[in-house]
Amino acid sequence: MNANGALLVAEPSPSDQADVIGVIGEGARRSGLARLLRAHGFAGVTLAADVPALLAHDRVPGLVILGFGADGATLAHSLRELGHIDPLPARIVILPQPSPQAVRRAVEAGADGVLVENDLVGTLVPALQAALAGLRVVPRDFHRQVVRPAFSHRERQVLSLLVEGRTNGEIAARLYLAESTVKSHVSTAFAKLGVRSRREAAALLLDPDGGLQDVLPARG
Repeated sequence: MNANGALLVAEPSPSDQADVIGVIGEGARRSGLARLLRAHGFAGVTLAADVPALLAHDRVPGLVILGFGADGATLAHSLRELGHIDPLPARIVILPQPSPQAVRRAVEAGADGVLVENDLVGTLVPALQAALAGLRVVPRDFHRQVVRPAFSHRERQVLSLLVEGRTNGEIAARLYLAESTVKSHVSTAFAKLGVRSRREAAALLLDPDGGLQDVLPARG
């Protein structure tokens, strides 16, 4: 503590936080990221084209950065491969053009952080520090996509009928509710899903890779 009683926390230098940082991705972007890391004091940077190539190095990385345009299936596979390493490295994904679905898939596959490529200069180092400290980092705009929403039974019923293409009036008649009540349930459900239209909601709920199919009630 200082003389005023405030707690002082020493800021560790980046090089103290991970012995080795692995970078997986496209060649030119991979090299550019390595330069950015070294400019911020991260000395032990290892570049690799894929997870097997990274693991062929003598030292296992404490943190791995990957992405840069890899398709969702490849990215998820790489994250799961890294999940079998002991000790488990922190895993950061960089997306050129993030979408709610891409962010959710990355986190569900094991990513500890998701960053936007165009924002790396300001976000990279804080995100690496957070991931190494055991925290999860995602852009604020995608928070709702990462924190799995909880729906009431009535909201699930309304969404199920909405996905079938029913109007608010038809849903109201089916569930014996006022149309204004249905409209309120739809609005609340859209906010939880992070969508703005019925089409977006249906696409998200029916996406086989979105992990939200169980939101809809089972059909008999």
